[in-house]
Amino acid sequence: MGGIVHRIPHITDNGHRSYSRALRRFFDSHRHYRTVHSHMDKMSGLVLFAAKKAGIPIRIAHSHNTMSEGGYAARLYKWYIGNRIASSATVRMACSAAAAAWLFPNKAGDTLILKNGIESGRFAFQAEVREQVRAELDISSQTFAVGHVGRFLHQKNHAYLVDRFAELLSRHEDSVLVLAGDGPLRSQIEQKARDYGIQSKIRFLGVRSDVDRLMQGFDVFVFPSFHEGLPVTLVEAQGGWLALRDLRFHNERSGHGAGADSFFPAGFEGKVSKQTHGYREAKGFQIDSARRFES
Repeated sequence: MGGIVHRIPHITDNGHRSYSRALRRFFDSHRHYRTVHSHMDKMSGLVLFAAKKAGIPIRIAHSHNTMSEGGYAARLYKWYIGNRIASSATVRMACSAAAAAWLFPNKAGDTLILKNGIESGRFAFQAEVREQVRAELDISSQTFAVGHVGRFLHQKNHAYLVDRFAELLSRHEDSVLVLAGDGPLRSQIEQKARDYGIQSKIRFLGVRSDVDRLMQGFDVFVFPSFHEGLPVTLVEAQGGWLALRDLRFHNERSGHGAGADSFFPAGFEGKVSKQTHGYREAKGFQIDSARRFES
């Protein structure tokens, strides 16, 4: 279809005033735009405020999260900016009810919920693809493969994941953790693996363009984020009939990870390996939570 990408320097590089001026200049020089769709959570208040000043009629605030990142000062600033959304947005959208309640606390009921979707056919399980992926990653057919896809950021809680995986190895040595993604905290997590002496048990794959194939090789997909809106990777994992460990809601309430027993319960790996393979082969049952394996 074609298009033009306009770049505005990031606010952390130039500060609030310079960023605000850049937004005003951009919208003033592009008044022919009829719609601005902002996916910046609370920072959408700054974007849509500038768009309103320029007379752009349709201004969409789209929530994808349930909590702000950063220290106290950063969160306070985002809270201040976020207050502009109510008077600047003409349309409110969110990927989940929780994301709507967070960004639009007084208007959640009037928010359009647009759930994240995937091309389901790409993620449908194929036994031959599973074998190919595990061969490429040097994972035997008997090894219990734990997988995660996400950027190496505080929000994604990789440190906690490595802690729990180290405990899993103490009772099930033939296990491997596969981490796809990159980010500023990757080197710290790699060092944590070396500190545990388990670096040979963890595959750091970097950014991958074949996540649909990659997930075929996992036995369980883990998601220990502190907070999320509606993670696309969880939907993708479900599309591949993959067992899930989703600790988001516990983490959002408590501010930390769950205990080892609730993350990888005793005997969990055996139940998951056996039942997930059966479900995948039959393709007759959608697994939406590993709690089904704990009963």
